[in-house]
Amino acid sequence: MKLLIITAIKEFETAVKKILFDAGIKEFTCENVTGCRDASTESVGDNWFASEVNETDSVLFWVLAPVETVQHAEAGVAQFNAALQTQSRIHLAILNTEKSI
Repeated sequence: MKLLIITAIKEFETAVKKILFDAGIKEFTCENVTGCRDASTESVGDNWFASEVNETDSVLFWVLAPVETVQHAEAGVAQFNAALQTQSRIHLAILNTEKSI
């Protein structure tokens, strides 16, 4: 089993769910979160919101899943990200689980 963690902007929520379903992951946890980015080092011209911390409506997914299923999800995320024309991406982390009960 692997622990799969995915973060993305809220606009990508439907795409992430489709990636998980297509990978064979039918049950997972999803929560709305706020993404934060330190913009204090950007020039005023590059910082559209003119604040030091930009906040974005985001989503966080996590699930324990078999290795093969996680590999399919990883491929789906890579394919989705490769087709994007924006700076924002779906972020994915895969962690080994020492024990699962």
